[in-house]
Amino acid sequence: MKITRKKSKVIAKQLPTTSGIICGTENPVSLHCRFYELESGEVATMFTPEEIHEGHRGIMHGGISGAVLDELMGRATLHSDIYKDKDWVTSSVTAEMTVKYKKPILVGQKMYGFGRIDRAEGRCFYNSAEILDENGEVKFHETLPTHTDGGADAVLDALIDACRRQLARADVHAVGIGMPGTVDAEHGVLVRASNLPLSDFPLTQVLSKRLGLPVYLENDANCALYGEIFAGAGRDSDNFLMVTVGTGIGGGIRLGGKIHLGMENRAGEFGHMIVVMDGRPCRCGRIGCWEQYASATALCRMTREAADNFPESPLAQRIREAAGVVDGRTAFDAARAGCSVADAVLETYAKHLSVGLNNLTAIFRPDRIVLVGGIFREGEYLLSRVRERCTDPQLIEVSALNGQAGLIGASLLPERLDPASPVYRIFQYTK
Repeated sequence: MKITRKKSKVIAKQLPTTSGIICGTENPVSLHCRFYELESGEVATMFTPEEIHEGHRGIMHGGISGAVLDELMGRATLHSDIYKDKDWVTSSVTAEMTVKYKKPILVGQKMYGFGRIDRAEGRCFYNSAEILDENGEVKFHETLPTHTDGGADAVLDALIDACRRQLARADVHAVGIGMPGTVDAEHGVLVRASNLPLSDFPLTQVLSKRLGLPVYLENDANCALYGEIFAGAGRDSDNFLMVTVGTGIGGGIRLGGKIHLGMENRAGEFGHMIVVMDGRPCRCGRIGCWEQYASATALCRMTREAADNFPESPLAQRIREAAGVVDGRTAFDAARAGCSVADAVLETYAKHLSVGLNNLTAIFRPDRIVLVGGIFREGEYLLSRVRERCTDPQLIEVSALNGQAGLIGASLLPERLDPASPVYRIFQYTK
């Protein structure tokens, strides 16, 4: 499993020292790191440890890892323009540092490091950094329909076929599955999913038997939450919400640095907040649920209804040319082409989406709300409409993991749910 980092342009190269253990140009035992300032505000480096850097045979000494991280965070401070006019910045020292060792760094293994300032208070900087190996991005990715119309067997067959295709491409020790709805992660049971023809189903037992591997299960929104905590927006926030928008709407909650699951692990079903009294019926049995108005499925329905109401509109013409196919992009493409009907659909959709976000803000008062879902690839064309209707627009941000947060979080399930499971993880260190 690899984690995809958002690309950032190198804007400058920092000067090395001559004698330092990390970047010393004339020190024969130095790692000879070179540090680069990125457009993102981070500082990056690359290095490959040699035998002289061993702690145990074939493994780099952990203290050297800590020194690299310390150097990254220190150089990030120097790179910052927050206090560039302050002389004392150049003489800053580390007051406290915590290092979490996740996996040994092997001699001869090329590594990458990234450091940044998370916040500054007076003369005190709170920084973070991580060292990544070359297994730092999602290796394989496949999207396929869930075949819900075919019933439980069709859904399972599609899932198993997808797993087997990926298993044939890599050496896999365990499988992590993120599913929508209520999940009993401890027993591997999908309790209930409004949008899937499965209930009280022993998913991990069935899949493990058919795949011949340990299988671990969690709610898909919680998987995305784990992914963001590990590699995304949640790394530097103890109080944030994850909102996933797709077929339905799900969510994950982190409060006080801990994931909040609620009774029966059912917290975070944001999509089933009632936002319209006497509104549309939902598959969950309630009336007026948020996901009936703000999910990607709801947008597709609204798009089709608008086209039916205005058959002469460019939107309707576009759908006819697509042989009646409507997806999450249809309204956006038509609106960008100047269709007022499609633009009205997006305005209504943004209003419904912002209603739920405002409710969540009022209830939880998070540091941020991270949005996950393919629909947010539309960028500011959608987000600007949402933010202008939000009471605290500065809290709203889109996941920087390119839609991979759930995949990343699912890959972490074997270790999270079974610490003895042999899984591969990248490194994450926090100061």
